[in-house]
Amino acid sequence: MTSEAVDLHDSELLAVSGDGPSVVLDLNLYVHSSEGAPAGDPGTGSMQKGELLLEGAAVAATPVTYPMWILDGSVHVGGVAFDNVLPIPFDRTGQIAVRLSGAGGAFVASAQRAKLTMVGPRVFVEDVKL
Repeated sequence: MTSEAVDLHDSELLAVSGDGPSVVLDLNLYVHSSEGAPAGDPGTGSMQKGELLLEGAAVAATPVTYPMWILDGSVHVGGVAFDNVLPIPFDRTGQIAVRLSGAGGAFVASAQRAKLTMVGPRVFVEDVKL
């Protein structure tokens, strides 16, 4: 069975939208698919658009410029850290902290829910040999 995950550090933050308690991050995501553990075993790498919905969000920082290549990213849910890798599907509730850092600055927010929705077709990039 194929498993999939997003590699945040190879992805791009295109825009942040929303007012009030819901914020949407528009992303161009690097997706690693593998018969083993994504981001840990050989497989394939593709790019696909995605939206990360943050409900009950409080945004502390946004990048100076868009798009922003993500050099380092993490999502913390309670005591669980997702450092640079988000499993697909991803839909979590609880005390959430999001930090995406790049050359253009950083996106930092807290939220009560984080839900990743993949949008549109995937474009094959490479075979991944780890």
